[in-house]
Amino acid sequence: MPNNVGGTDRFLRWVAKELGPDTAVNLMDQYYPAHKAHEHPDISRGIRQAEFQQALAWAKQAGLKNLL
Repeated sequence: MPNNVGGTDRFLRWVAKELGPDTAVNLMDQYYPAHKAHEHPDISRGIRQAEFQQALAWAKQAGLKNLL
């Protein structure tokens, strides 16, 4: 989600620690605001390419090996 509202960094570290580094993780760059997202500025836009690249970097830093 935009602005790391969903806690992507924390989630990826949790997956690596609790489920293991070989767990398949599908990072997608297709978040689209819907329903009442327009009422919340932090999530009222799609993610930027830089945010997606940051999520990939966090996954690699966490040691995840099976990124889809």
